[in-house]
Amino acid sequence: MITAIWRWMRNQPPPADEKGSDPATPATGQRAARGRETAGRLGVIELHTERGRDRWGRRALRTTLVAALVLLMVLGMRALLRPYPKPQPVVLPASLSYDRGGASATAARWAGAYLSLPLAGNTAAVEARATALSQDAGSNVETTTALNVTTEQRVETILPSTVEVNPDGRGSIVTVLARVVTGKTPPRWVALAVPVGTDGRRPVVVGTAAFVAVPAPGAAERAAGATPSQDSPLTTQTRNRAAAWFAAYGAGNADALNGISAPGAQIAPIGGLGVKSLDAWQVNAGGADTRTAAAVVTWTTPSGAIQQSYQLTLSAVRSGSTTDWRVLTVTASTQR
Repeated sequence: MITAIWRWMRNQPPPADEKGSDPATPATGQRAARGRETAGRLGVIELHTERGRDRWGRRALRTTLVAALVLLMVLGMRALLRPYPKPQPVVLPASLSYDRGGASATAARWAGAYLSLPLAGNTAAVEARATALSQDAGSNVETTTALNVTTEQRVETILPSTVEVNPDGRGSIVTVLARVVTGKTPPRWVALAVPVGTDGRRPVVVGTAAFVAVPAPGAAERAAGATPSQDSPLTTQTRNRAAAWFAAYGAGNADALNGISAPGAQIAPIGGLGVKSLDAWQVNAGGADTRTAAAVVTWTTPSGAIQQSYQLTLSAVRSGSTTDWRVLTVTASTQR
């Protein structure tokens, strides 16, 4: 069959012996020859069809490979001539990079010196306390204020508790727990909120520390905000209520404190402190539902009188046409 295909492709006639093997029957031989010739032509057509399919398949494969190579070359040239843009750095909140450890250590040292109260006549001890305070004090913090101490107080233990970072990440309020002994009374725990900032090199105390309630385990951190301008009419209107609120807060009267605090407020009273005077009270301009306020209070303690600053959040409680502003939160003030 292959021989017949080859002859057909070259237009050669078949050999004489293939036209008929039996000379006695020429018609039969001729028919046989024509059958072989027809079969050969059909085989050639089939072979040409298969060859055509193979040829188109090879062409398609070559075209695909060439297109892939061209695409790779174009992408490579694009990478060389037009580099990919540099990845943008991820900006994290400033509070995440705040030096909480340094702030806690600074606040603990400060609190240890601040709560150590020598008698007013013990000049050497008073000077040593002022020196200890100055080591961690910012430039705007007074460390040589005269003490009016009638009973000596010493610190047994200091434990940093919570760190409340400002939104800008440049300062915080650190709450420190201290176990103190005043005179011959049994030891007691107190909590001191210490405003901490930086002098450009390290954490320093930037405001007056203030007594707060001992925080419950796992107390959530809360950011301290900025202080806007004063609302003079509202300041005058709420001053007497503020004095009553601080009296309940310092005395530890939970029922009285809850009765004059804002609904939903979760403020634990301190206990053991009396209000000698409300030296300053300011309600700041703000929204119709919440305001910030600042207070300076002189407490009477078992060891004498001490002045401290506070920052508060007030919430509006409405009844008909009357609006009553009540304390929602309280902490140490970042302002002197």
